[in-house]
Amino acid sequence: MFLGWICIPKNIHQFFFIKSTIMDNSKTYWPLQNEYWMKYDEIIRGIPYNEEQMRLLEYIAMLSNHLIQKDALPAIKLKKQTKPELFMDRHVFFNVLMMMTFYRFTYENRRQIYQLFDKFLSSPNIFMIMDSNQCFSCDII
Repeated sequence: MFLGWICIPKNIHQFFFIKSTIMDNSKTYWPLQNEYWMKYDEIIRGIPYNEEQMRLLEYIAMLSNHLIQKDALPAIKLKKQTKPELFMDRHVFFNVLMMMTFYRFTYENRRQIYQLFDKFLSSPNIFMIMDSNQCFSCDII
């Protein structure tokens, strides 16, 4: 039984590259990927974090890895019970949004992350809180 034809390009490597619009005819997997990562790193390093905030951000980053995410979620929920003020911090929330932009989280993990910050997101003055610091005015994307 014949099901159909499969079309494969002659040069398979060229199929997975995207032409960059800035660089002169160079090809990259994602145009300007390195510049975005450098801006992200620069912004994140410019925000002061204490040890508790860094540990929470590490746990949230662990949710992007399916092998270690089962260890991270209980630790995050424990932090939510013992230190709820961490989930109201604008710097932590900004970093979490940046992680969700650059890291790969499953739909379920994204939903859980948003639920962790539900009080922050439901605040009527969330935009004033986020705009109250100059480090958030960078144009990453």
